[in-house]
Amino acid sequence: MRKRKLGDRYDGYRVKNCDPTNVIIPFLLKERDDSQVFLTQKLI
Repeated sequence: MRKRKLGDRYDGYRVKNCDPTNVIIPFLLKERDDSQVFLTQKLI
């Protein structure tokens, strides 16, 4: 088990190195039934 540090919650720990898009997702998709769709597309 990991020792809790500043910024950690009681039910988990803070992830410091994640994609910036994943940081704003909770603000964009506020409702529980909102969906998140990923599309991988290669541009030439």
